[in-house]
Amino acid sequence: MEFNSILNCVMRLLSEIIEAAGGPKAIEEASGGAIRRDAVYKWPVIGVRDRHWHILIELAGACPEELYRANLVARRHDCIAPVEAAE
Repeated sequence: MEFNSILNCVMRLLSEIIEAAGGPKAIEEASGGAIRRDAVYKWPVIGVRDRHWHILIELAGACPEELYRANLVARRHDCIAPVEAAE
């Protein structure tokens, strides 16, 4: 990946990245069945393990920084409410 493409990386949510990749079925097919469709449906909530990033990079044109940030957003949903309640 070129340095310029990293700088121009778009920041999307995991649901948007999955959609850009063609959806859960396309991801399952691209992985040769190693990633189950039902697992992909969980990614917007639990995040994507880094061992699967290469598929989203290939199919959705995502970059590692985008996937890292999207994972942070997805995994933070559990801890946002208690922090907001404390304020």
